[in-house]
Amino acid sequence: MCLVASIRPSAPSALPQSSLAVIHIPSHVLPRFVPLPDPYGRHVFVLQEDVIRLMLPSLYTGYDILSTHAIRVTRDADVQMRGRPVDLLASVEESLRERRLGSAVRLQYDADLPQEILSTLMEELELQPEDLYESEGFTAFSDLLQLYGSLDVPRLKEKPQPPHPVPAFDRRAGHLERHPRARRAGASPLPDLRRGHRFVRDAAVDPKVLAIR
Repeated sequence: MCLVASIRPSAPSALPQSSLAVIHIPSHVLPRFVPLPDPYGRHVFVLQEDVIRLMLPSLYTGYDILSTHAIRVTRDADVQMRGRPVDLLASVEESLRERRLGSAVRLQYDADLPQEILSTLMEELELQPEDLYESEGFTAFSDLLQLYGSLDVPRLKEKPQPPHPVPAFDRRAGHLERHPRARRAGASPLPDLRRGHRFVRDAAVDPKVLAIR
């Protein structure tokens, strides 16, 4: 998520000048929806990008803010493993860090984004027209799940579904002998995963088990 601002110097200057600013929205560090106090006890939020919009005059002193628009850039998610890594976890972490600099594959943007700014973004990100996704009013609807998790309003949420017991796994001893191929490991809807973990753990230490797939 980024905020693209069209800016203009408020006074002539001999210094180099910019006409476009891109501000990263730290939605992966801070919540996208910032809670606000409300005297009536309602749940009131402001978008993080709107807070940044309010602070832009302080960030760009000497410039007039002409327009601001939220965009979202999706980058290539392929994780390349080089050779045979000695430390698999460290190799995956390094690949994920490099993914942030991967090739852009999609651009979501406000419908009222000026065409000249859109053209500049397409050129800089090396995107084609089929990579563009126009939206209206709100970018990245998946972030709405943050509200679901942050608000304690049971009447607006689905009732929790308790995990179903798996009778075949209720007794610890001997279930490998009873179910050598684990045909009933996931037979029940929403099974209690602890029983599955126990099944795999027991299989790992059983000398008769040749492979776990």
